[in-house]
Amino acid sequence: MRRKLFFIITLMLVSLGMWAQEQKEEEPVLNHEAGQFTLMPKVGMNMADLLYDADDTKPRWGLTLGLEAEYMLSRKWGLAIGVMFSRQGARGSTNFGGITWKNPSVRLDYINIPLLVKLYMLKNHQLAIKMGVQSGIRAFSQYSSDAYTCQLEDVGIGVRDFDFAIPFGICYEKKGFVLDCTSFWGFIPPFSDEGGTLSNHNFVVQFTLGYRFDL
Repeated sequence: MRRKLFFIITLMLVSLGMWAQEQKEEEPVLNHEAGQFTLMPKVGMNMADLLYDADDTKPRWGLTLGLEAEYMLSRKWGLAIGVMFSRQGARGSTNFGGITWKNPSVRLDYINIPLLVKLYMLKNHQLAIKMGVQSGIRAFSQYSSDAYTCQLEDVGIGVRDFDFAIPFGICYEKKGFVLDCTSFWGFIPPFSDEGGTLSNHNFVVQFTLGYRFDL
């Protein structure tokens, strides 16, 4: 599953980059000036997974939405901070917590706060790559199957309240609309060991569409 996820990420990033490269001659240079401040509401979908040593999970699709503020340090460099509600988790871990389940799903919702540095590329500055750090605050956790739904704590599985990740991605802007593909890997295992040894990490590929407002 890990190889499949990394292949999907690479394919998405390369495809978006190639498409943006084809569009660069048709669009005017974006008005990115040093000192410019913008706000961007954004909404999209997560393809989330929990990477276990056993590697027996499947991706879970979920909603993500939020707001990003950006300050232009120069015409090519920007500094952005966001607040994003993010539905994460995984599907298909039939032996989760030492219990056998049918069609199980782990739901982990976070409020993520990414801090990103962006580098605007191409002559028209429409294509940007970005990387940074991200903290996450757990908002909700649940385990469900065909026969049973419960809070993770009810089956003896402790859930940590915080996550920390390194996001990276690529985005393309046209007429104020911003298409974004971002991936991040959590460094803090989301579960403590009350339910057994659970060596895992949040892993998310995020696709969003936003609109940038100049202030």
